[in-house]
Amino acid sequence: MMEANNYSLRLPERWTWIKVGDINNKLQYGSSEKANGDYSGIPVIRMGNIKDSKIIYDNLKYFSLDSPDLDEILLEDGDVLFNRTNSPELVGKAAVYRNRSNYPKAVFASYLIRIKVKKSFYDPELLSLFINSFYGREFIKSVVSQMVGQANVNGTKLAAMPIPLAPLAEQHRIVARIEELFSRLDVGVEALQKAKAQLQRYRQAVLKAAVEGRLTEEWRKTHQNVELAETLLESISIKEAELPDEKNRPQLPYGWAWASLEQLSEQIVDCLHSTPEFASNGKYCIDTTCIEPGRILFDKARFVSEEIYRERIRRLKPEAGDILFSREGTIGTAITVLNNVEFCLGQRMMMFRPSDSIIPAYFMWAMLSDTFKKQWEPKVTGTTAPHVNIRDLRVMVLPLTSVAEQVEIIDEIESKLSLTDEIERIIGQNLIRAVRFRQSILKLAFEGRLVPQDPSDEPVSVLLERIKTEKAKESPRRARRNNSIQQMRLIQ
Repeated sequence: MMEANNYSLRLPERWTWIKVGDINNKLQYGSSEKANGDYSGIPVIRMGNIKDSKIIYDNLKYFSLDSPDLDEILLEDGDVLFNRTNSPELVGKAAVYRNRSNYPKAVFASYLIRIKVKKSFYDPELLSLFINSFYGREFIKSVVSQMVGQANVNGTKLAAMPIPLAPLAEQHRIVARIEELFSRLDVGVEALQKAKAQLQRYRQAVLKAAVEGRLTEEWRKTHQNVELAETLLESISIKEAELPDEKNRPQLPYGWAWASLEQLSEQIVDCLHSTPEFASNGKYCIDTTCIEPGRILFDKARFVSEEIYRERIRRLKPEAGDILFSREGTIGTAITVLNNVEFCLGQRMMMFRPSDSIIPAYFMWAMLSDTFKKQWEPKVTGTTAPHVNIRDLRVMVLPLTSVAEQVEIIDEIESKLSLTDEIERIIGQNLIRAVRFRQSILKLAFEGRLVPQDPSDEPVSVLLERIKTEKAKESPRRARRNNSIQQMRLIQ
């Protein structure tokens, strides 16, 4: 029985434990050569190409065909790629490389380790599945080295990972059964993801109808004596403003008008352009890591000291009714401050204090609409840190109507979206269940309970003896030679 970090896995009597280092010809680090994005040369698999235990052939970079040691990092069908460096949540993910007709050849980058599994000992798919299982993840957590912002598992630690050894024929049966069950599960997950996407499209359709006046078309027929938007604008101190891209704006109903964010805001402030020093407790600091459309996730927020808090609210202290907007990173997320919890703005955030002419909730919904997105999206600049400049945002516009109609629009939006929020919550729960079910399948597999055991299979003791014999064939001199080659070629 293997024990590590408060978990244990008891193997069937016919199985035994070995290590990753026992079943591979060599562990090898990829190349640190700079890749290009011009589709010339040979595709390189990087850590970002490993997603959900699979290799995704999106956003590929390329190595030159003249790259040194290209043959040494050329992938072969059945190679297991291990993500050795990433965030603590993603480090240690694994996937099996398979030759593809559209990518017959590929190499791998330095943040990956190749495990060249000896297939007469171990099924590569089974190894990848174990590494990605709860048991593999727990082992990785127990040996990970933490660097600045990154976690790392080196080849020595990976080679020492204990893995269950079953008869080879049983390994193949387990993989086949897992793939069958995972395929069915994938169909369900895909359906849930499609439903989630449809909800998002419906949500945007509701917001579009709202800010174009179609949601309240019937309401206006019986409320014709409301204040016109032009009258509201007359009460704003900034009487005129440049309203760009007029030809691209949808036509508004009678009585509505376009107004810039500067016209609609008493104050507009940006965050301080510095990363605050965080503390273990104190006042909340809200940045793009703890927001989603419509709400602040205080449980994800970090803290700053009283001194830093006061410095960061010097220009404007957030109050209920203010609008937060992310202008960098997750651009376009808008939130209404609903309570008097004290917090300051973190990086990439800005804040609007609405004037009396516009209700905060309406301000927020209008900023979350595609009508507004179509204005800021073309203004995004920067490749490493995409962002929208404040000077551009100030002159972007929202459709303004009477306060009475804004109230009606808010009620219509919240009524229509409350059901979608509940459906999305249920979809989210089922997606979480799918992840747990996937791990339950792996648990049964590595407990030997997923497929029946066949007494006619070659005993694992015979397989283990073959592994030991193969290892013994390598002389100490050859081992020293291989280690020397590895040290020269592998990027640590």
